[in-house]
Amino acid sequence: MVMLKVGKLKKILFSIMIMVILLCFGNQVQAAQEGDYTYFITNGEAQITRYTGAGGAIIVPNILGGFPVTDIGNSAFYDCEGLTSISIPQGVTVIGDYAFRWCTGLTSISLPESVTSIGKEAFSECYRLASIKIPQGVTNIGDYAFTGCSDLTSVNIPQGITSFGDGAFSDCSGLTSISIPESVTSISKGAFSGCEGLTSINIPQAVTNIGEYAFTMCTGLTSICIANGVTSIGNGSFRGCAGLTSISIPQTITSIGDRAFSCCDGLTNITVSIDNQNYTSVDGVLFNKEKTILVACPGGLTSISIPHGVLCIGNNAFEGSTGLTSVNIPQGVASIGGFAFEGCYHLISISIPKSVTSIGEGAFWECDSLTRISIPQEVTSIGNWAFHGCKGLTSITIPQGVTSIGNWAFNDCTGLTSISIAESVTSIGNGSFYGCEGLTSISIPQRVTSIGNFAFADCTGLTSIGIPENVTSIGFEAFYGCTNLISITFNLATTTICDRADTIPNTTKIIGYDDSEAKAYATKYGRKFEVISDQKIDECFIATAAYGSKFKPVVVLLRHFRDDYLLTNANGTAFVKFYYHKSPPIAAFIAESELLKAMVRILLFPFITIVYVVYHPLLGLIVVEFGVLMVLIARNKRKAVKIY
Repeated sequence: MVMLKVGKLKKILFSIMIMVILLCFGNQVQAAQEGDYTYFITNGEAQITRYTGAGGAIIVPNILGGFPVTDIGNSAFYDCEGLTSISIPQGVTVIGDYAFRWCTGLTSISLPESVTSIGKEAFSECYRLASIKIPQGVTNIGDYAFTGCSDLTSVNIPQGITSFGDGAFSDCSGLTSISIPESVTSISKGAFSGCEGLTSINIPQAVTNIGEYAFTMCTGLTSICIANGVTSIGNGSFRGCAGLTSISIPQTITSIGDRAFSCCDGLTNITVSIDNQNYTSVDGVLFNKEKTILVACPGGLTSISIPHGVLCIGNNAFEGSTGLTSVNIPQGVASIGGFAFEGCYHLISISIPKSVTSIGEGAFWECDSLTRISIPQEVTSIGNWAFHGCKGLTSITIPQGVTSIGNWAFNDCTGLTSISIAESVTSIGNGSFYGCEGLTSISIPQRVTSIGNFAFADCTGLTSIGIPENVTSIGFEAFYGCTNLISITFNLATTTICDRADTIPNTTKIIGYDDSEAKAYATKYGRKFEVISDQKIDECFIATAAYGSKFKPVVVLLRHFRDDYLLTNANGTAFVKFYYHKSPPIAAFIAESELLKAMVRILLFPFITIVYVVYHPLLGLIVVEFGVLMVLIARNKRKAVKIY
């Protein structure tokens, strides 16, 4: 009985499945061919799915297989390069996605009034299309519908459309005028980006939102009228509009996105309605209403005085201000936003106050004329790409308090010859010093635990480097392309090295423990390996604490003196053992205080001078002789005074 019931249930389910299939596909037949057209018949209407003809000037038939043509299907004429003009019959309502994409020979098209929808990228890259009349019945224009139609000089958007797809007319570089109807309530993302020929545009009263990058790189745009009613201007909306000289923000604006007016070389003045509750302007510079955030500096300004009271320089605030040569940031500013000074190519100097604690990612991206910058001690973070491409920088000091160096922070700083990294730093990010070809040496702080991928790749000037004992991992291709790297020393046996041949150059000698990951890597990839003994890596604890690193030249000199002189006799060896037994806690105490470090350096100076003379006796003799000479001269002067 149970088996019988299960069998009946299976039959019922199978019957339902057959009914669903019939309902879905009962009105559709297989693809048919008539002349140059492949088509489907659905619900008594023909949809053209592919044109197979030679092109030229064609007239699309209004009937195929005895059924009216209502739909130009997706990709129906895609890449028909030979097509020069086309007339679409009355009755067609839909132009499908990609329908005429890459029809590079198409110069004109006639759309009937029956068309209501133009699909995504329907005419994209039809760069010879000079004109098109969009029918009044169209209610939908898809994303990138006309992108890349560079010969298109004008276009009418019919009344009734409320919005159109992202990038709908992007890169229509020949477009000189466009009429946006009053029915439009939103300008979509990238709608007119790259329309270099546009000189002016009026935003209708009904528009409330100007989308991201809506008019970016409209380099010919000299004026724009933003109507009252617009509440938001998206990220990069007018970025790169080099022809704009001024812009007015109406009272209804409540939000302005990052880089909205960046890279506008001709822009010298941004004005804000006095009734606006969110923004204001001072000397043409845009601020929030409280004047605590500098939102945007017009790219045409050559100098600026940032008023006191500003707490934050916003993201992209000065991006593309190519005329700026120097900026004085007042005390009180706490943060410099992401990409704040990106592309300020002529910025030579900038003064950062002690109040700044954060430098955002890409803050000084490609400020390649910047020759010097002082990072305050109060800064705790340096963002990714912060100084990327600052080719003019020759030296930089990363202050105590910074714990991490962001990814690609100093990437491609080709002029950088020296860098001082504070002991507080614990990680060096991916590509932090990638391409710093002028860097000849670098001291990695003791607290660093990881060195990221590509961290020192293509640092062709680097000759040697020591990896501190707290570093547990070396990232992918960390030293790739360091063609002059003679040696690399690992002070921890368990430091893992990314298992690739090009992480360390094949000409580099690896120095490390006998039983270590470094030796295993060297053996696997045929690198020269040198064993270091425990004695060689013993710390000069107090000197290391005072100078910040065991790899500082002064500390290295003291270690050499220990090995070459103290450890060669019984008394010296006894002293060294006593020193290593007693000094670590003293050194730890010194390391916590900048004042104590300075005092110890002063106290060590005479001893270091003696050690230096031991290794350079000729120089010491010259110094002594010079001192004697100065004493004699002083005595003669005193005698002359007495006689007088």
